[in-house]
Amino acid sequence: MATNGLIQTYKANRAARKLVKKTGGKTGSRLFRRLRANSVFLSASGRLSARISWSLTHGVASGVLCGADRVERAWRNGLLMRGVRSLQKADASSATFRKAVAVGADRSRIFALTAKLRRAFLHTRVRFFGIVGLFSALYAIGGLVLSYYFGMAYGAYTLADPIVAACLLLASVPLLFSGKPVNRACRENRLLSWLFLRVLGVDPASVREDPGERVSARGGLAFVFGTTLGLLSVFFSPARVLAVTASVLFCAIVLCVPEVGLMAAVILLPVAPLSATAMAACGAAVSYFSKFLRLKRNFRFGAGEAFLLLCVLAFRAAAWSGGETETAKTVLLYGLLWILTVNLVKTEALFRKFLSCLLYGGIFTLLLPAATGLLERFAPAAWQIALPEWGLSPTVLRCYLLTLLPIALFSAKRFAGFACLGLSAALGYLLGDPWLWLGALLVALFYFAVAHRAAIGAAVAGVLTVPLVVSAFGSGMGTLNAGLSHAPGVLLHRFWLTGIGAGEKAITSAAGACGILLDGVSCGLYSRILLEGGIVQLIAFALTAGFALQCMGCCLQKEPIPLVRKICGGLAAGAAAFLVSAGFTDVFSDLRVLGVFFCICAAMTIPRGLYAGAEQSDEAALS
Repeated sequence: MATNGLIQTYKANRAARKLVKKTGGKTGSRLFRRLRANSVFLSASGRLSARISWSLTHGVASGVLCGADRVERAWRNGLLMRGVRSLQKADASSATFRKAVAVGADRSRIFALTAKLRRAFLHTRVRFFGIVGLFSALYAIGGLVLSYYFGMAYGAYTLADPIVAACLLLASVPLLFSGKPVNRACRENRLLSWLFLRVLGVDPASVREDPGERVSARGGLAFVFGTTLGLLSVFFSPARVLAVTASVLFCAIVLCVPEVGLMAAVILLPVAPLSATAMAACGAAVSYFSKFLRLKRNFRFGAGEAFLLLCVLAFRAAAWSGGETETAKTVLLYGLLWILTVNLVKTEALFRKFLSCLLYGGIFTLLLPAATGLLERFAPAAWQIALPEWGLSPTVLRCYLLTLLPIALFSAKRFAGFACLGLSAALGYLLGDPWLWLGALLVALFYFAVAHRAAIGAAVAGVLTVPLVVSAFGSGMGTLNAGLSHAPGVLLHRFWLTGIGAGEKAITSAAGACGILLDGVSCGLYSRILLEGGIVQLIAFALTAGFALQCMGCCLQKEPIPLVRKICGGLAAGAAAFLVSAGFTDVFSDLRVLGVFFCICAAMTIPRGLYAGAEQSDEAALS
């Protein structure tokens, strides 16, 4: 009897699966609709979600949350833009002049030589780089051997130099046996196609083969290059010679494809020194400007860019009055990244790659502290070498994790999102910060409420569980602003209108004039902005961030496809997480997190125009 019952159950399940396949899964949807209709909680949650969604997108609040189109329209019809259009109409020779400049630039020797070198590079066999690397590695190893046995120390060698030389030698051997040209290798090789075509945003059409171009290995030139680099590695550090060579090659690629520089800058922003990010961004800017002169790119300057310019000028004014220019220079670099993003990310594929680069930067930032922390926690005896310091302080790392979490949530099906979520969970376990887990819960609820309109009621119900989480942690919660020595209220009350000026030196001297002794300044983002730039700088920052959030609200108001809702929900939740957590974090101690926020804000202005009125399917939305 039991066997017959199991057989009947198996046959019923198989028939049910066949029915689901025939009806396209409609049986499950009908079951869910019946469950939602008969469940008091689900039906009440659905009605609450519909009421809140309608009031936010079509009610009184929509004028504030979804007013990006009206702001953009007011900017286009403003006095400044009308003056620019009137000048363009009055001066009919401006278009002729620009075309003449474009024709002259295309015919110039510099751009002709650049195009010739680009074609020669793309049609060079991969064997060329194998020969260069082989001779460079052999000379470098020879120099290291002479330095070790005979005391001929031409340079200050480190442990990284023999490792770099050995890795270069091993990597050069397979390249010697490849006869493919560079353009074909970029399309067919998995690693190169993933790096250049999928991550860095190179257009596949730009690496196509030209039948009229001769493919050559250029062995003599490769021997000369390899010998020159090898001799340099004898007198200088091989790691430094390789880094400089790779930087020159990277700059040459960026000058041809500005999107590569932008994507690389976004990846390097949270993990590399500011100089590396500035080099990639400036190279992309030069490449973009050269293409703009030749009428191959357009320039967009809308309301968001006007607010950004106001914000940069406010930070610059604070730097002039305070004497410290590092913050202003950094914000200027982030403004350049914003301008490049809105002018270069014009397609869905590039937008997807831009968001992936944000996550890849997060992976590289979180990988080292997560790996070292886990090894130190679970294998202290096997981990005898000195642990490297974390790139971000625990409080700044908490702000960065909360900012990146919703972006990783809607990309969880991809490798970058899944890896970023795993590293974030590992770091959350290592940090043991209750505020981080509570913030992650609230950010996830906010994301699901925005990305899934039917989940608003459930998210509201989930917020009611926050007191239970707080009581579970108990006294271990501590204070959210622990570690912040807030600026005295006397300074904020006295200088909130005009500000003191940028830099700790200006703030400390102003506190001394008020009779207050300060050893250092460590306060939240908004208190620091009020202290340095006054209310004008705070308003400029609020307008810039507020317009980006309005762009998300305007995109959601147009009832986009579900995948676009997830993207908008992730970006909006990430920006909101930064704006809340930065009020309790000394962001000025490490401005890289502020740069990530500016990149997210720039990405938030893209979907409003990219998906406006687009009738697409879920599968084709970001393909």
